[in-house]
Amino acid sequence: MEVCLLFLWKTLKHHSIAAIGLLYFISRLVYTDIQWVIPSPYFLFLHTLLEFFSIIVSFTIALQCLASYPYTKSDRKYLLGIIFMSVGLYDLMHVLTYKGMFLNSTGARSTYFWLIARLTEAIGLLIYILNRAPKKRVSRVLGSVCLTIILIVIMKWGASLPAMLTPDGGLTPLKIAVEYFVCSLNFAALFILIYKSHSEEVPKRSNLSNALLLLLISELFFTISVALHKDSNEKVKV
Repeated sequence: MEVCLLFLWKTLKHHSIAAIGLLYFISRLVYTDIQWVIPSPYFLFLHTLLEFFSIIVSFTIALQCLASYPYTKSDRKYLLGIIFMSVGLYDLMHVLTYKGMFLNSTGARSTYFWLIARLTEAIGLLIYILNRAPKKRVSRVLGSVCLTIILIVIMKWGASLPAMLTPDGGLTPLKIAVEYFVCSLNFAALFILIYKSHSEEVPKRSNLSNALLLLLISELFFTISVALHKDSNEKVKV
């Protein structure tokens, strides 16, 4: 237990972004009356801008992992590159199918691309930390097949899939369940990383733990936003 607390302390001490994110998350749980409202004329622009930043980060990680394979010969790192390439493409489709964008026809497609990206990211990081990966050729084939199938299914039948958003813009129980599942994967990866913190087998542990903390906090925001939204509506009615 002492080792785990020390590891988390070092992570937050050397990575202020994760510490600030954690404090902000706690403040949102305590002060539910504070609401950040983005004016509608700027929302689409800000959403697109921030998502493209995320896409660039995903593609950068992917290209670094894939380009370094001839030197590292690491199947584990190559799999990470395939996963983040997929995450970047899913996020790109999320942006392009978002309301007001080029490929928008229904919000269901955009939401499903978002969820698939988060699931892929969480599963990929968990596999990476567990140090499990198939051979390079298997990763490439499986990644291509999964990417193709998911793109076809969502674009062709996305409108017929179970709803993830309510008519008033809230989250359905299914979407909340998926978000909590992603949280559990990130938490499991963080727990395993902490457990292995005394070993040299996990490179750049602090960077990974920082990334997992931020992912975990961001996913929790999506789950608590429903409760906050309901509370604010009830206060307005009163």
